[in-house]
Amino acid sequence: MTIDSLSLVPAPPNPLIAEWQLVRQDIAAGTGTQVEISFRPLKYVPVRVSWVARISEFVWYSHFCDEQMRGPFEYFRHRHWIRTEI
Repeated sequence: MTIDSLSLVPAPPNPLIAEWQLVRQDIAAGTGTQVEISFRPLKYVPVRVSWVARISEFVWYSHFCDEQMRGPFEYFRHRHWIRTEI
């Protein structure tokens, strides 16, 4: 897999860390971030498939969703759950 382009939208402020306490910003992709990747669907076939996905939902310490904007599927929406022990 190759990342061909990335349009990063910062995540909203982390609710558990006050701004004055930050030494560095947490790195997270927020709602609206778009990434274009390409990959080979079959290992030894030199054809690459392009896929553009956009983060449509982001909630700190809970989940984020990404949706296919252009790619190999008719429709693709995926939710990534995050389990924390805070």
